[in-house]
Amino acid sequence: MLVKRYVVDGIFKPTGPYVHAVESGNLVFVSGLLGAKPDGTLPEDPDLQLSQMFANVDELLKALGIAKDAVVKTTVFMKDMSYAAKLNERYAAFFGSDLPARSMIQVAGLPMNAFFEMELVAQRSE
Repeated sequence: MLVKRYVVDGIFKPTGPYVHAVESGNLVFVSGLLGAKPDGTLPEDPDLQLSQMFANVDELLKALGIAKDAVVKTTVFMKDMSYAAKLNERYAAFFGSDLPARSMIQVAGLPMNAFFEMELVAQRSE
């Protein structure tokens, strides 16, 4: 089985020894995406980080030719569950009626001291 690895232009470069996404068979596994800007800087404001995180997910999906409705599972990590309502609002607006399965986990810390990180799994059409 052929495995493809992707580093996508237009979003921040990986901050460690990993790639943005790996495709195996008809599944695409996306590494955790933060709310970092394409230049690698992270806004201090959690709301700006949240907006940028979804912009990064959108840019990655477009670059790989994957529709939002092909996302089957996400995992969202957040430093503070008090942001859950805002995240839910933007998540629902982003995915629309084709919501993927999701786990949401509060963590003690994230890379770059980010507030949010999202990883996802998508399925390519056959």
